[in-house]
Amino acid sequence: AAAGLSPAGEETAYLLGTGNGLLLWKWHFGSDLKDVKTDKVRRITQVHVLADLGLVVALGCKKGGHPYTLLYDLKELLATASAPAGANAGGSVMAPCQGRKVADSRNCSAFAVGAHGGGGEARLAVVVKKQLFLYSYVSATRDFERKRSFDLSDTCGCLRLIGGVALCVLPSAFAVLQLASEDGALRHLPLPTTAGTIATVNHIADVGTELLVSYNNLSLFLDQKGIESRDFTLKWTSKPCGVEYTHAPHMCGFTAASMEVRSALNGATLMVIPFKTSAVLLHEPTSHTLYTAHNTQVVYDDANKQTKASCTLYRITYAV
Repeated sequence: AAAGLSPAGEETAYLLGTGNGLLLWKWHFGSDLKDVKTDKVRRITQVHVLADLGLVVALGCKKGGHPYTLLYDLKELLATASAPAGANAGGSVMAPCQGRKVADSRNCSAFAVGAHGGGGEARLAVVVKKQLFLYSYVSATRDFERKRSFDLSDTCGCLRLIGGVALCVLPSAFAVLQLASEDGALRHLPLPTTAGTIATVNHIADVGTELLVSYNNLSLFLDQKGIESRDFTLKWTSKPCGVEYTHAPHMCGFTAASMEVRSALNGATLMVIPFKTSAVLLHEPTSHTLYTAHNTQVVYDDANKQTKASCTLYRITYAV
């Protein structure tokens, strides 16, 4: 997982979620990675920076524990990565940044952050087993307070907030919630595939007023009511780990072995480039840049067949 940190005009920096916690990555030629010290080492599978609130939201799970949605103070996180090893400016030991668990988020599988209302109030949505919880931000406590809950028909593989809509992708249906109506009900719409399809969700991308949803080896466009908005479904050569709408009318799908460029007008294949990808970390449309990762196992002891994990990060730019 990854999230951007840099305001416009400053050095490009990112928070990376890994199997061993968070890293601070500053991109430049000869770029470096720095450990971000937190109270507990957790596997981070989602991360989102709320710069205006000075918070980082992450989905983390310590070894042998349960996953939680966590809140970290942004300045404290960056201070632990910038300080000399083991010390702060006074020479004493630098305390790790404490993560605060969001209430009722134990065993969560996904979260999403978005703005709501004319004042841009921060909203947090969290999926726990077969329930969707909605939270509002409370500035006095710098915390998210649970406001509403909804029952889902199944576990959720992916969740997004866009405009006034929360979209959960389930194994056989889309669950759509209109946030503008406080009395709104959660609607379940069947996936537009053969009956009984189990959806392994890969990605949800914003495309203006539409969503580009990818599951199994398929991608389709939905409107903000969760209904198909275009008359075709894209079928990739294999299951993509991420699909991004780069610029009209093109989109890129990243599979384990290739990067495919498709037309967003009719789904036609325009280009296939051999390229190994394990995850699409981040897409920055304003700078026309994609960040991806390729995970491998490196053998360091042939006799005992011992391996260690390795990850290569890529920065891809495209013309418009």
